[in-house]
Amino acid sequence: MRLEPHNDAPIVGQLQAGEHVNGTVCPINHKWLEIAPPKGTHFFVSKEFVTQAGGPEYLANMEKRKAQVTDLLASAYLNAEAECKKSYEEMAPQHAIEQFQTILRNFADFPSACTQAKEGLALLKETFLNKKIAFLEATSELSPTAKQELLAKHASERSELLPNATAKIDPSLWSKAAKKEEGSFWDTMEESLYLSWAAFHSGKTLDDYYSEQKANASVIIGTIEPYTYDVRNKPGDYLLRGQNEVPLAYLYSTQVNLAQYAGQTVTIMASPRPNHHFAFPAYFVFSIECGAHD
Repeated sequence: MRLEPHNDAPIVGQLQAGEHVNGTVCPINHKWLEIAPPKGTHFFVSKEFVTQAGGPEYLANMEKRKAQVTDLLASAYLNAEAECKKSYEEMAPQHAIEQFQTILRNFADFPSACTQAKEGLALLKETFLNKKIAFLEATSELSPTAKQELLAKHASERSELLPNATAKIDPSLWSKAAKKEEGSFWDTMEESLYLSWAAFHSGKTLDDYYSEQKANASVIIGTIEPYTYDVRNKPGDYLLRGQNEVPLAYLYSTQVNLAQYAGQTVTIMASPRPNHHFAFPAYFVFSIECGAHD
């Protein structure tokens, strides 16, 4: 028995002649069967990479909380977007503010949701402030000193929420975050990498980030196949295999539909990504062409 469906994969156990197994044809290599590990088969993981989370009740509770924070975040963004479309005199942003603050107080164990809540809260307050200043200036009720005090207060609150954020938050954040599926793991991964990069590139956009990535991208040739194993922290949902079916890399993409190239030999332009200590490097795919090119 091997860990993966090819002859170079590590051996994880043995079957004796006459033993019965239940298996299904492997979707990525039809010459192999996928079977459940029989009794006596053991696997090992380093203790430094795992922590005790809890039993089945913990998983059920986390799934419930995930649904709660997803719904609350979508509601907060929709409410905030609606308020931002109003005039200053009509705006009543407190409900949306309280929703964002509830996420920050009660759902710290969902960092992606908290990041979106901070961005939404900062954008809502910024929009409200700008409309307030415009209204007071139009009615001649705002002195230059008072205006500077308002701007300074907002800058302080914003830096507390987003100490490493870019100088300006894109207003299209509303529609993007309200509509995005929480289960889009690779979108979340890319956002996290972009925010880490943006902390050292003030004022740069997501397009700037990808432009830099493309300028330093690698060209790799191989055959794409789905990586369907349900493992924690996997670095991609596709594999790229080279000659003799030797794995070259894990792949994922939010810009290219890799599924339509499964089983084909392709040339890809890709940028390195964290491989989470797996056996092969990981890449984000920017573009793909059928066939091998020099």
